[in-house]
Amino acid sequence: MNEPTAGYGVVDVVASHCPVLAVQELVLVTYEARTAAADDQARRSIQQYWRVLSPFIGLVLRSVLAAIRRRAETNAADPIDANSIWGDRIG
Repeated sequence: MNEPTAGYGVVDVVASHCPVLAVQELVLVTYEARTAAADDQARRSIQQYWRVLSPFIGLVLRSVLAAIRRRAETNAADPIDANSIWGDRIG
């Protein structure tokens, strides 16, 4: 994560997937967001940002996960192209 400059914060987001080796046809999908603030003012701004946007971010993430699941279940024999998932109809 990059260090924020005074008065600012940074948000790092990582989404990943990997097969679960112990269970055939199971893939673990993870999403992680980390924030860092340079000072108290930036920390308060980041808290306000997350307070307002987190319900919408959660809605988008659930929709994306549903699209990934639909694509995986309907095309179980075909490899999933990560670029095509984002073009899937979300919702």
